[in-house]
Amino acid sequence: MNSLMPNETDTDRREHAATRLHHWLNYGSKSAILGFGAFWLPIGPVIMLVVVLALLFTPYLLWRLYQIGWYGWLGVFVVVVLVPLLVVRPLVDPRAMLWWYVFTVGPLLTFYLFIWVLRYVLGEHVDELKALRMMEASPTSSAS
Repeated sequence: MNSLMPNETDTDRREHAATRLHHWLNYGSKSAILGFGAFWLPIGPVIMLVVVLALLFTPYLLWRLYQIGWYGWLGVFVVVVLVPLLVVRPLVDPRAMLWWYVFTVGPLLTFYLFIWVLRYVLGEHVDELKALRMMEASPTSSAS
């Protein structure tokens, strides 16, 4: 019986981490709306605010993905967001304004695209976990 307890606790921990991350993804994805404010507001402060929000949320996102055990999603995040930002951007000459801008704003766009896709995938996962919990909690009916 004791051998089952760590697995149940681990499953509960993962379920809690998935639920919390899904909550913050739904709440945090609203910050992408600020990007649309760039059409009416000066672009500099809007981009800076969106970057700061992304930087503040990233450690929490990576920590929760690790807790859930979604290592594939961690890898996708590294390839899609961090590699262009940390590897490719320093190689681009800042005097080539268009390319420098693309490799500066591009990772930000891919970050929010990643968040958007993850929010829907994680939402389905959380819904499945809730349905399984409800099935476990409901009394089984026997066919007569």
